[in-house]
Amino acid sequence: MAEEAHALAIDQVVQKALDDANVSESDLSAVAVTIGPGLSLCLRVGVHKARKIAKVFGLPIVGVHHMEAHALVSRLVNKDLDYPFLALLISGGHNLLVLAQNLGEYVQLGTTIDDAIGEAYDKSARWLGLDIQKGGGPALEELALEGSDATTQRLQFLLCWSEDSSSIGY
Repeated sequence: MAEEAHALAIDQVVQKALDDANVSESDLSAVAVTIGPGLSLCLRVGVHKARKIAKVFGLPIVGVHHMEAHALVSRLVNKDLDYPFLALLISGGHNLLVLAQNLGEYVQLGTTIDDAIGEAYDKSARWLGLDIQKGGGPALEELALEGSDATTQRLQFLLCWSEDSSSIGY
C-alpha cells in the first residue's frame, strides 16, 4: 500500500517542488534522491523517478541519506537555523535524536528501531512503571514535566539500560 501511495503521488510531488522553486527539469544541474534507510519499495519509486529525470536531461544523480534529508529540511524552513542544532527524526522504524554539528557531521544521542515511535513510548513508559492507560507518550510527558531528581534518575536508567538493545539504544 505504501509503495502504491508513493507511485500515485510522485509525479505531482516532483512537479510541485519544481513549481515552488520556479524551475523546470532543464534548469537542474543534478537530481537528488533518497537512497535509504527506509522501506525499499517506497525508495524504489523515488529512485525510478530520479533515474528517469536524470536520463532525459543528462544529469548526475546524488544519493541522499533519508534521515539526513529530514534533519536538513529544518534549515530550509528556518533560514536562521545554524549549526549546531538538535533534531528529533521520527520516521517509522528509523527514529533518531541527533546533534547536527555541521553538514554530514552528526552525533547520535538516541535511537529506536521500533515499527513506530508510539511503540517506543509505550515500552519506555512500561519500563519506567508508568500508568499507560492514556498511552506511553502522555505518560512520559507527564513524567518529564515533573522535572524532579527522581525523574532524572529514572530517565538515566532508561537511556543506559541496554539489555534489550533491539528496542532502545544510546
